Parts: sequence; structure tokens; C-alpha cells
Amino acid sequence: MSDPSDLPFIELSLHTHAPIITGNVKHFPSELTVLTPADFLNEFKKKL
Repeated sequence: MSDPSDLPFIELSLHTHAPIITGNVKHFPSELTVLTPADFLNEFKKKL
């Protein structure tokens, strides 16, 4: 993790299993679901 201000988002994702949506995918641990905005929209459209 390169930015300590990301920690609250990591904790939230770990506890709620919510994905992190960011343009900086490489800044987050691989054990989390981290999506780019485009990937998130593609996943969201699949569920409609």
C-alpha cells in the first residue's frame, strides 16, 4: 500500500466484502476485490 489514507477503504472492504473501485488497482492488496470503474460498470451491467 503506497498511501496510508487508503487504510479506511481497505478496512471497510475487509469487513463488508465490498469491492474497492479505483483507478489505482495496484495500490491495494490482492486479497481484496479491487475493480477499475470500467470493470465495475461491466459487472454491474451483467446483473441488470
